[in-house]
Amino acid sequence: MENRSAWLTEMGKIEIRTIDIPVIADDEVLIKVEYVGICGSDMHYFETGCYSKGPIPFPHILGHECAGVIMDIGKNVHSLKIGDRVALEPGIACGECEECKSGKYNLCANVQFKSVPPFNGVLRDYVAHKASLCFKIPDNMSTLEGALIEPFAIGLHAAKQANVSFGKGIVILGTGCIGMMTLMACKAMGADPIVAVDIFDSRLEKAKELGADYVVNSQKEDCASAIYEIMGGHGADIIFETAGSPTTLKMAPSLCKSAGTIMMVGNIFGEVSFNFWEIAHREIVLMGIYRYCNDYPLAIRLAAQGRVRLKEIVTDIRSFPEVNEAFVQAIHNKEHTLKSVIKMI
Repeated sequence: MENRSAWLTEMGKIEIRTIDIPVIADDEVLIKVEYVGICGSDMHYFETGCYSKGPIPFPHILGHECAGVIMDIGKNVHSLKIGDRVALEPGIACGECEECKSGKYNLCANVQFKSVPPFNGVLRDYVAHKASLCFKIPDNMSTLEGALIEPFAIGLHAAKQANVSFGKGIVILGTGCIGMMTLMACKAMGADPIVAVDIFDSRLEKAKELGADYVVNSQKEDCASAIYEIMGGHGADIIFETAGSPTTLKMAPSLCKSAGTIMMVGNIFGEVSFNFWEIAHREIVLMGIYRYCNDYPLAIRLAAQGRVRLKEIVTDIRSFPEVNEAFVQAIHNKEHTLKSVIKMI
């Protein structure tokens, strides 16, 4: 069997090389990868050649959103079998630190997360992974949807951490992939109304298709006035900042009701000037979320039940040999590219 792999060899360049098929440990499974989603962090690595701790050590394999078919199992694996289709949760926590032992393994400082250096990602034909982090995909759910569970788990985790419930008024700032996933999670949890905010009309139209009750183009109308009118004269119960933009974070308090919640979902790097007096004197809760924690089972169940429509955010599917072009397209056509997926089979 051939194991093709996509290596980022320098900034903006990926080469396909053949490597050995990994030998699995007793608690691992060997997976034939079928679909890999291109994440925003993958695009950042590709475009800048850097990650949060500095320059990427080239060559490096990207990708952490994936699903595939089990080809082999370790001798201690009893919950899965050869032929099962699975979605991979890409982070292997240490299990020993305070965060892991308190049930917040997503905050583990020692996590081995696929695609984050020095750990290679899943843009390859075959990958070995811990069986406990491989979740079976139901028969009524496609493998493509399985590859989208990872980004959906982020939106679901955000909604759960914010205590979204029936009748809560929600504003989603940014309708990229994670914004759309957060929107669908909030819709499934009964939020009403949900307002999507963006600067691209095409994305706002998609947000309406996926369940937004109202949409606001913040370049064409006064966002705060629109939100207050929609919410009946006050701000929203919960604001989700998913764009990863200092601009949208700064506008969030003006859209939030007193004693409401602002959830920081997007990645904002560096320092941002912020009016914390607005947060303090109105008792607004400012929270961050990081990845997900025990969210895959519910994410898969919601997708299998048809309560979220994950495939509808996919705007571009490319073959494995087109991986370099897929990255370029995703980076330079962000208005019309919500989610690019690499089809490995």
